[in-house]
Amino acid sequence: MTLDFNYDNRHYSISFMSKAIQIVGEAAAGKSLMFQDLRYFANKSPSLQGQYLFVNHANHQEINITRMTSYKFVIIDNADIILTPETERLIIQSQLGGETQWVLLGRSPLGCIITNSVGKLICEERDGQYYFYVDYKQR
Repeated sequence: MTLDFNYDNRHYSISFMSKAIQIVGEAAAGKSLMFQDLRYFANKSPSLQGQYLFVNHANHQEINITRMTSYKFVIIDNADIILTPETERLIIQSQLGGETQWVLLGRSPLGCIITNSVGKLICEERDGQYYFYVDYKQR
């Protein structure tokens, strides 16, 4: 499965290798920008509203984790910092039979216990347009 979306002059193509993927990269690699662009895109698309849950440092303490699996996509920015053991268990359990796709963004891999689908966010600039994708060969 691939999630393709555009915002402004940025184009994203995120391939899912499993029900949960980790996207890693250094600071300023574009992970939080992707989070913001996807949130804007999902909120402006009527057919996508209510299917995406966006979790970051600003709202993670307010989220009822038992309801996370009711969403089609859960995108967690700074997952390497804000995930709790309870949330990690939920992600692992939902991969066994759930429908939720998890996107875990962070600077460092969380470990193979959650998923072994770990890739680096890559950005290429061409003629003033920016193309983002995940390279699963780099970490």
